[in-house]
Amino acid sequence: MWRRWLWFPVQALVFIMLLLGVPLAALLRRVVLAVARYRPRRDSSSEHFDVIAISHVPWSHIWQRNHHTMTRLGRSRKVIYVEDFATSYIHVFARWVPGSFHVFYMHHPDVIIRHPLLLPGESRSPWVRRINRWILETHIMWYEWRFRLTNTVLWFYYPGGVYVLERYEPEVVVYDIQDEYSAFIWAPRDIGQRERELLARADVIFAGTHALYETKCPLASCPSYFFPCGVEFEHFNAAAPEAELPLAEPRELDGVAHPRLIYMGLIDARIDGALLATVAQARPDWQIVMLGPVDIGQFKEFPLVVDLPNVHFLGSIPYRRLPAFLAHSEVCIMPWKVNELTRHINPTKTLEYLSTARPVVSIRLPDLENFFGECVALADTPEEFIAQCEAALQGRLGHLVERGLELARSYSWEKVVGEMEQHVREAMRARRAKRPGSSS
Repeated sequence: MWRRWLWFPVQALVFIMLLLGVPLAALLRRVVLAVARYRPRRDSSSEHFDVIAISHVPWSHIWQRNHHTMTRLGRSRKVIYVEDFATSYIHVFARWVPGSFHVFYMHHPDVIIRHPLLLPGESRSPWVRRINRWILETHIMWYEWRFRLTNTVLWFYYPGGVYVLERYEPEVVVYDIQDEYSAFIWAPRDIGQRERELLARADVIFAGTHALYETKCPLASCPSYFFPCGVEFEHFNAAAPEAELPLAEPRELDGVAHPRLIYMGLIDARIDGALLATVAQARPDWQIVMLGPVDIGQFKEFPLVVDLPNVHFLGSIPYRRLPAFLAHSEVCIMPWKVNELTRHINPTKTLEYLSTARPVVSIRLPDLENFFGECVALADTPEEFIAQCEAALQGRLGHLVERGLELARSYSWEKVVGEMEQHVREAMRARRAKRPGSSS
C-alpha cells in the first residue's frame, strides 16, 4: 500500500514535467530551425521521395504491415517512423513505467524510429489540439531538417495526427488504412471525424482489406487501391515439412505434446476466448499454442483459458523465430470473434501460415472468405471449427494446402511495396501538375 502512495506523487511530478517540458522542447527546436533558416527540400525535377510515417503501432510491436512496408521503402530512401505519440494520460505514463524505456532506444538499419510526446486531452480541448498540432508539426519540420529529407511524403497509418496538415504541406499525403479505428476502445472520441478529414486531404489511399476499401474509399476523391498484405515467403516456407534444412524445435515447446494447434499474433478483443475454451475442453489431447502478447484489458476471456492445461500462452516471440514454432505444429488457427474489429481485417498471418504448407483453420470473415476461401478451412461455429481442425489433423485438407502454397508464392512484400511506390509517384506528378505555374 505504501508503495502505491509513494508512486502517486512520482507520477504527478513526471506528468507536470512532461506538461511543461514537451512544449518547451518543441519551442527550442523552433528556435534552432529559425536560426538555421529551415525550408522544406522540394525538387520538382526528381521523383525521389523520403517518408515520414505516422503510426499508432509501436515499432516494438509484433511485426506487421507497417514494419514490412517501411523497411522496404527504407532500403532506397530515408524513412522516419513516428510511433505511438501520446495523446492520453494513460499513454503518457505507459512510456515512463519501469521496463518501457527500451522503446526509446530501438534501432533498425533502414528506418529511423522516433517517439514524439503530445499532451493529453486533445479530443476535449481545442486549445490542446492546437498545441499538439504545433508540437507535431515542429517534430516533422525538425526531422526534415535534421535528416535532410527531400520531397517528404507523409504516410499515415492512423488518422489521429491529421491536424498537422492544417499548416504543413508535404509533397504527397498517403493514407494506408488497416483497421476500423472507431471500433477500438482506446480510440479518441472524434476519430471518425479525423478520418474523414484525412480521406479528404489524401493524395492516394491504400486499403489493407477489401471491406475497408468498400466502406472508406468511396468517401475520398483521390485514387484509391486495395492492397492486401504480402509475405516473406522464403522466411516462412522454411517451416514447410519438406524444407531442406529442418528447423530445431524451440525450447519453449518442451513438454508440449502433439498435436499442436498454433496461433501467432496479438491476443486482444479480436480473439474468441470462449471458442478456445470450447476446443480445449472438447479435445483435451490437442495442445493450443498461443504466440503473442496478451492485452489483458481487451482479451476479457483470458480467465476462461489461462488455467486450462492444454492452452499455452508463450508471450511475444521475435519475428525471426516464428517459423521454428510453426514447423513443430500441425495446424495453424485463427480463432476470431466476429465483430466490427474483425469484419474489416485481412490478417497478415494468413499468407504466412499458408507459406508453411500446413492446413489453416479460421472462423469465417469477409476478406478471408473472398480471397482465401479456396485455401483456408472456414468455420462459423465452434463445432465446425473443431471439425475442420479434425479434418486437418487427419490429412483431409491437402488440396487447400497446395492451393495456399501456390497463392503465397505470388504475394511478396517486394511486389506489394513496389506497386505502392509507383502509385505514390503518380500522386506526386498529379499534385505537381495542379500547382500554379506548372507547365503541364
